Amino acid sequence: MQPQAEGQGSSFINRLKSSLLPVTSIKKSPVYLGLITLLTVFAIFLYTSMGNAYTVTVDGKKIALVDSQEDVQNIINKLTNQQKKELNKNVIVSSNIEFIRVKADRENFTNPKELNKILAETIVFKTDGTVININGQEKMVLKNRSEAKQLLNKVKEKYYEKDKKPEKVYFEEKLELVDRKVPTDKIININQAMKLITQGSLEIDRYTVQEGDTLWDIASAGGMSVEQLIAANPGFNPDKLSIGQKINISKKVPLLNVVTVTKNTEEEIVDFPVQIKQDNSLLAGQSKITQQGVPGEKEVTYQITKRNGQETERRLISEKKLKEPVPQIVAKGNRVLLASRGSGRGGSLARPTSGYVTSAYGMRDGRMHTGIDIGASTGTPVVAAEGGRVIRAGWNGGYGKCIDISHGSGVVTRYAHLSSISVSVGQSVSRGELIGRVGSTGRSTGPHLHFEVIIDGQYKNPSSFI
Repeated sequence: MQPQAEGQGSSFINRLKSSLLPVTSIKKSPVYLGLITLLTVFAIFLYTSMGNAYTVTVDGKKIALVDSQEDVQNIINKLTNQQKKELNKNVIVSSNIEFIRVKADRENFTNPKELNKILAETIVFKTDGTVININGQEKMVLKNRSEAKQLLNKVKEKYYEKDKKPEKVYFEEKLELVDRKVPTDKIININQAMKLITQGSLEIDRYTVQEGDTLWDIASAGGMSVEQLIAANPGFNPDKLSIGQKINISKKVPLLNVVTVTKNTEEEIVDFPVQIKQDNSLLAGQSKITQQGVPGEKEVTYQITKRNGQETERRLISEKKLKEPVPQIVAKGNRVLLASRGSGRGGSLARPTSGYVTSAYGMRDGRMHTGIDIGASTGTPVVAAEGGRVIRAGWNGGYGKCIDISHGSGVVTRYAHLSSISVSVGQSVSRGELIGRVGSTGRSTGPHLHFEVIIDGQYKNPSSFI
């Protein structure tokens, strides 16, 4: 959009001089010559000071070339009225609009459709609105204070329990509502604002890899997929995850966090107590229930604090017993288990597996063999030689997969070189109960069960007790 070249002005002056030539040829007096000079200067001034077009500027920026200011103003009025209709409130033009008179070719004029588009995108329209500041930062603009308050109430109500309003509800963040003139294109509706608040912003956390972590565990904790986790860590090799390694975890953080405080009364089960009674008729390590316990009931009232619907604190306010529990009575044996076979007192052990003794207790190849080996094929069941409590269940050096059972009174039996283990530490087992299967794990030359009897820390010959 360039003005016409100044060279065209000289041709206009020459034509003017030519039209005045007959007059000047009649009289050559100084008065007439002065008049002609004055008219020439005035014509040049008119030509150079007046143009046939206007450059339109918005806030100092040239945006269009038009032949009529009125056309521009009509479009601005139309755009303003559209804004008023959409917002149902008064709207003003905030931008500074100027017109500069220029000479230009009509082919460079901005067409009406393009002019409408440019003005709509360039002009800033303002109206009264309400700004929501969160922790001192402007986060969103609503149509008015009433809509802003309605939005904040809606955010709070999202975390109300069904048919129950909390005793106290508040935002963790500092909120401020400011009424002022705002650009109309910054105003959003309540639904848009609600989505913005709940979706929040993306923040990056640094996570330190712990023992046992997997990529899936880390990604899940951050609400990400494994692919997103890898993408958030450029140069990261997922096949070389190491303890202590720092990993970026991106997570969505809501703009507002809602804290609710409620009182909740509910009934709870009261666990029954367990009473132990010694029973000389049972072997040490054996037990049986002589009276079944019955849970009690109580009514409790808690003050519960939640953050965004997730419980963060539960404080007991009061409780009232509704039903007393009935204790469970357990009889536990204290009779010493073992004596040598044929001694006439105590008891003997059950054979832990089928098969023949292939290696006896005692010195073997210059070293002490602390148990007996019972030959059996892999997978043959292994049972507890007597009732007791499992105190070891897992790998134990040269013993391989190994189980130790305490029978009380310092008596322990050991089952080694197992192919599989069917019990866990702390578990109570009965005499003859399956605890594992024969194998050849650890230092072993073939499938068999290595069986030991240990009394008060001393190894004994198992053959004396089975």
